[in-house]
Amino acid sequence: VPGQTWYLNVNGVNVTINVPNIAKAWFINDQASYEQLPVSYRGKYGQWGKAGLAESLPWLAVTFVNPVESVKWSVAHNGKKVASNVWTKDEGTISLVTFNKEELGTEIVAGTWTVTVNGDSADIVVVE
Repeated sequence: VPGQTWYLNVNGVNVTINVPNIAKAWFINDQASYEQLPVSYRGKYGQWGKAGLAESLPWLAVTFVNPVESVKWSVAHNGKKVASNVWTKDEGTISLVTFNKEELGTEIVAGTWTVTVNGDSADIVVVE
């Protein structure tokens, strides 16, 4: 089950298996990548062409296999941590998170961005 840790005993040997909960991680910088977001999430920001939407990009995005109630995240650029925080939702669960320059405190530039969410990591490679 994604997002869980399983402890197995195989022939007397204890084995720990961490099943990652990150389903997908990608870079959003244009209409095609924006439209990879679920329709429900895009509804929060509006359809492509809405004033200010394109100007708010780029974003880093991560979707989860199993939704969670809270997200403890950190983001690194080329191995150097740039930001971290904890997000919770008052009602319901979180199945997708996006990060922009305001949340990260820096521009999203070329390089390898590593997003770690609740202990699971995914790399997003951004090219010029």
